[in-house]
Amino acid sequence: MKKIYSILSSFLLTIATTSLALIVFSNCSNNTEKTEIPVTENTIYWDCTNIGNEELKLSSIFKEYSLLALEEKDEALVGQVSKIALHDSLLFVSDNNVLDKIFVFNNTSGKFLHSIGKIGQGPGEYYSLNDFSIDSENEKLYLLCNMENIYSYSLDGTFLEAKKIPFYASCMEYQNDMFIFRCDSRSSHHLIITDNQFNVVAKHLDNDLYKENDRMQVHHFQKREDGVLFHRFLDNNIYKFDKDGNKYIAYQLDFGKDAIDMAEISSYTDGEVKNTLKEGIFYKYFTETDNYAFLVFFKEAIPHISFYDKLHKKSITCKFEDITNDLFNGEFPVLEYEAAPNGFVGLLSLDAVERLKSEGVLNDNFSTDANYVFLKFN
Repeated sequence: MKKIYSILSSFLLTIATTSLALIVFSNCSNNTEKTEIPVTENTIYWDCTNIGNEELKLSSIFKEYSLLALEEKDEALVGQVSKIALHDSLLFVSDNNVLDKIFVFNNTSGKFLHSIGKIGQGPGEYYSLNDFSIDSENEKLYLLCNMENIYSYSLDGTFLEAKKIPFYASCMEYQNDMFIFRCDSRSSHHLIITDNQFNVVAKHLDNDLYKENDRMQVHHFQKREDGVLFHRFLDNNIYKFDKDGNKYIAYQLDFGKDAIDMAEISSYTDGEVKNTLKEGIFYKYFTETDNYAFLVFFKEAIPHISFYDKLHKKSITCKFEDITNDLFNGEFPVLEYEAAPNGFVGLLSLDAVERLKSEGVLNDNFSTDANYVFLKFN
């Protein structure tokens, strides 16, 4: 794996533009209802403009860390991690780009248990995997495949059924008998909500402003115990759909006067978009736990991070290079995932693992040959 800084820099070529329209839905009717998504008393204002010049020590935020290496056997080797999710003792790891299936591991030992899904033309098989979501209540896994099908499996990998959805989608989440889909410019709206039979009950965020500049963001959705968060690039609002049916702006991000204006960039050429991204400010990653929210943004092509402390209602922001991982004197990974309730999870590069072994932080049995290593901060 490449070093985190290189990975962050490479994302500059794959940034999405987005729309200003804000709409919400009512799930008590089969008719689509459109109203404005409100700012409420639960909305958090997140100031990212006060960028510190001093070193930020991770020990000032996190108290401990743990490492989890995934078992290395031929059938357990993940080509590229696209998403992870936890359920009880299970860790689900999707590989959407190389092997197009879900790998299931024990989330404390890293032992491989089984895989779910398969490329092919038979029952339960597909030609591409786009996303997955866990139905914890019914012990099911839903796979978004071929951008227009939902495949249902039991958690042990048994195929149950496949259904077609009436639009194309690139990613999705499931909660409370509802599906939330992220759609591209072929659809009229960025978000489409359906019931569990895939009848459309609401459409959100008009796609008209995207034009030819609609591109994928990293982890558009984050599913938490109390609802689903959605974010999209160049929209400095992060939206929440909670389990009680409430819809509101969860975070309002302030990047100051150099923040990129969505209304202008929608008409730009591809080259103009890339130049604007190099000169302005935009964010790429968002992750949330009960105590903190984490953001990676770029200012003039330089990666920065910001932590929002929910308890004290304040943010800490600095350049990514100014973070010191004093917990074990190593690199700080991008915290892509939330491990409920209060842990952040990122991928640790294999060269970093090798260095930690040489320094005695990890024992010699901690393999670095093939599979992935997750780093969790609490």
